[in-house]
Order: sequence, then C-alpha cells, then structure tokens
Amino acid sequence: MHDFLQKHAGLSDEKHLLVPLAWVLVIVWFVVGAGQGAVLGNTIFGNPDDAASWIFGIPSIWAWQLVWWAAGVYMIWFLAYKMELSLPPRNVEEPAAAATEKALPADG
Repeated sequence: MHDFLQKHAGLSDEKHLLVPLAWVLVIVWFVVGAGQGAVLGNTIFGNPDDAASWIFGIPSIWAWQLVWWAAGVYMIWFLAYKMELSLPPRNVEEPAAAATEKALPADG
C-alpha cells in the first residue's frame, strides 16, 4: 500500500526536506492557535480589563486570534502548494474493466 501511495500521491524528491517543517507548523498551530495555547492570548497583548493597555487597540484575545488566523491561512497555503497536497495524483491507473475492454478485439 505504501508503494502504491508513493507512486501516485507521494511528494517529489525535492519536497521531502519540508516534511518536518510541515509537521512542526501544523502541531504548533493546532496547540497554540486553535487549542489550549490560546489561553496565552488572553493577556499577551494587554490586560483584558484595562483598555488603555491593549497594544493593538482591541482586546488581547482578538489580536491573538487574528494573528493565528493569518498563521492558519499560511499553513493551509503551505500544505496545499508547497507540500503538493492540492495536486491531483501523478499516475492515474485505468480501472480493470476499462483495460480489459481495450484489450479485447472489437465486434464487427
């Protein structure tokens, strides 16, 4: 099964070096941007109870979510285009029935 997937949907050789980076991006984004790490965003850009301390003029959690939303957009772009997850399979095989029909002589 692994050989089949590598043949039809595997990464090109020059992209294999990006696999660890892709794993790090996804895990960091899931933990810090969308998961438990979002608690850091409550106070990192200012005290939620003191509007004068807000660095960007909006509550800290809003700024945190906007930053990680942008990081998520970059992550999806990176996975789709740089990691070639948006490309169709390279080698498409014909179904067995179609290959048999081509091999048989035509009636006539």
